[in-house]
Amino acid sequence: MSFVESQKKILESIGLQVEENNLITDTKNIIKTSVQCNQKSFFLNSGHIPLRNEFLLLNLTSKKKDCSAHLIKKHISAVLSSKIDVVFSYLIKFASNPELHNENNQELNQLVLSLHEIDNSSAEDIVNQNMTETWSKLYGVIKNKASQDILIKMDAELKHTIVDDSKTIESYNNIYNVKNEEVDYIRMDLFTEVSFPLYRLLKVVNDNKLLGVTLSKKEIEILKTIYRFIFEGIDKTNSFRFPKKTLWKDNRTKNHKPIIVNSTPVAHPIMLMKTFVKLANKIDCLLDKLSVVDESIKQEMFNLAITEEMLDKFEKDNMLSLDFEHSSNLTNEIRRAKAIDIEVINKNLNDKSSPIKVVPLDMDTAATKEVKGKGRRPRKANFISMIQPSILSSIRSNLSSLTLDPTDSNFDILIPPEELLKHTHVSGASGVGKTELVKSLVNSKIKKGDSSVVVFDPHGDFALEIAKGIQDKKRLILINPFMHKDKIPTIDPFKTTTKDEELIALKSQELLSAFEIGLGIEWSINMTAVLIPCISTILREDHLGIFDLQRFMDPNNNADLIKLGKKSPVKGHRIFFKSSFNMDKYEVTKDAIGTKLQVFLNDEKFANLISGENKIDVEKEINTPGQILIFQTSKAKMKNTMSLYNRLMMATIQGIILKREKLSPHLRPQTFLYLDEFQHYIGVTIEEILTDSRKYGCSVTLIHQSISQLDSKLKSIILSCTNIKLIGKNSYENLRILSKEIQVDVKEMENLNVGEFFLKVGSIPAVKIMHTTKFLGNKNAISSKKWKKHLKYLTKHYYRPIEDESLQTMNNAEFKQTLETEVLVDESSLVPFIDEF
Repeated sequence: MSFVESQKKILESIGLQVEENNLITDTKNIIKTSVQCNQKSFFLNSGHIPLRNEFLLLNLTSKKKDCSAHLIKKHISAVLSSKIDVVFSYLIKFASNPELHNENNQELNQLVLSLHEIDNSSAEDIVNQNMTETWSKLYGVIKNKASQDILIKMDAELKHTIVDDSKTIESYNNIYNVKNEEVDYIRMDLFTEVSFPLYRLLKVVNDNKLLGVTLSKKEIEILKTIYRFIFEGIDKTNSFRFPKKTLWKDNRTKNHKPIIVNSTPVAHPIMLMKTFVKLANKIDCLLDKLSVVDESIKQEMFNLAITEEMLDKFEKDNMLSLDFEHSSNLTNEIRRAKAIDIEVINKNLNDKSSPIKVVPLDMDTAATKEVKGKGRRPRKANFISMIQPSILSSIRSNLSSLTLDPTDSNFDILIPPEELLKHTHVSGASGVGKTELVKSLVNSKIKKGDSSVVVFDPHGDFALEIAKGIQDKKRLILINPFMHKDKIPTIDPFKTTTKDEELIALKSQELLSAFEIGLGIEWSINMTAVLIPCISTILREDHLGIFDLQRFMDPNNNADLIKLGKKSPVKGHRIFFKSSFNMDKYEVTKDAIGTKLQVFLNDEKFANLISGENKIDVEKEINTPGQILIFQTSKAKMKNTMSLYNRLMMATIQGIILKREKLSPHLRPQTFLYLDEFQHYIGVTIEEILTDSRKYGCSVTLIHQSISQLDSKLKSIILSCTNIKLIGKNSYENLRILSKEIQVDVKEMENLNVGEFFLKVGSIPAVKIMHTTKFLGNKNAISSKKWKKHLKYLTKHYYRPIEDESLQTMNNAEFKQTLETEVLVDESSLVPFIDEF
């Protein structure tokens, strides 16, 4: 294996890629970025001397703690941490499932026995669903602190060791003319020290809080036990120091004379990589055993293409590789930030997560006076006295204004129309009246009719109640895959009216992201390289769709598609189809893509929803004021496909919204988008809508139960980008987070009744409101007779017949007659469909 190829394999094992120009890149959330140090990009070392003022050349044989060593260390920690999270999650699942605790899983059963010893309870009683949620929260915090090595930490250090090889000692005796003396030959060796900061914290935590997450004593013991199971010997000194050599400081003998001998320089990055291989192989063994929980977990295995032997050979063969000292002084190459101790991070996070201490407003004690003026504190819930005077007089004259009712003129006082344009966040536990509240918000826009409305409902009831309240059937487009057994409301996400190459490129990326999140996978760089040109080609042709995307991956059936690709207006795509697409290195990639698509296309309902004749012009409907699109999907009936379908629809809508950029601001139509259980649509698409799309006339209302379970980045985007917040009763953890946003004491939020919410609009103080009962259930529904007319109109104008493109169904008599009257040239080619026997 060549010098360059070996480096590529080493980098690939820790999640880094090498581009054609030798630039080293990292890909996260399908976004590719160059890897840098001191604002200089890394390039692969191909043997020549670098110009260090322009870029950095990777040096895997570096003998110093330079940028190359730092790069390897950083990415090793990142990939190991992500796999440790997977192992933790699946060990918790295994332990909580007694059906798996059988004789075939003896090694994993050792964990169960250890958990049993915590309080003599069975493992499944200790490790329950709460434990999964606790670990998820904890890892969410750790993931947010990616710059800190919390789960596992690795350092390369030089230490004095004693030479213990007899042949080497004999050689040194001859060199130093040692005959009858007792001596120790000492040299400097490079070690990798592996430590586990989170485990260290678990051992000393005493206030049931860790990194801001509240844990019970049992949960702390469970996490410690799992840590000890994964990393056997974790409590023993030097158990995770590599290589295993005798340290002089631990084994020095007073009567022995120390003689310092020359040391062979060791490459820091290679030493780190050797330790990584040991740990990765250990994790792979565990993941393999955990496949009894879920066979797909094997996809998480490292399956490294490098070994310690290969790394030894690479180091030996390239020992004389340039260290580049003549190019630049590396002593201060890395601009180091001040190291932050894990205990300090833990304390800061715990302090931030502590409940806000509130001094009641009616207290006028010395303590109260002392607090006044020393920073902001949460306000009491009775904010009527603080509301602007014009609003105050209106509310005092009519107390019913505290009911959020879109049929009442005070609705626009409580929520000014211009404030609604800046996004809304609705949060509340199940059963607190969240759905009825949102129905009021939706009906306020339907009533005005000056904007389009789009509703996504993964349950169905909420969507149906909204639909049944619409009087004019021509305003409603209800997209329900199960409304008619023989017809389907098809929206093909690959159909686009634009010929703008910039928008086609954007739509290609949106669809790629939708497939990635919906399929629950992470596209490899090869998959992305193949898919983007293929998707772009399909988007330019009106007659192509998802089945053609799959056909692109079939070498026996894609000649016409490749021909189209070669005519692409994008030069890079043209070259790719002409010279690279049919290369052997992409065959496995294409086969994998085709298989992943097939899994979803096996679902006939899903396939019909996104392919075939489009009878719904989504762009026209969304850009027409007064139109209402309701996606009434079903988690129960679309268990495996709903997530992908919703994300494809969101990608379609996002593409339409962004096309408005071409219009003058005063000509851009307004759309209100309501997403119930918006976590089913999260990802790049949602983030773009919240951060960019408001200026293009799209206002989003995000509805869900729990904000504490969202990752920190998304949580931050939602809280900072939503102008209106409606908070109902919820768990303490959720209310604690949201109380800081609306400046209301958690205790007051805990005392909310069903139907009550705190409303905060912009900088106006929060006020307690009640949703109206005017839309409760089907109270606002049209008559059954009128609804049937609505359905008839919908199926006629927006639903297409489900066509069976296979052979026509024959009954027995027809089939027998066919056999008697026709001469079959090739009997094996006949595949009859019989509907009776």
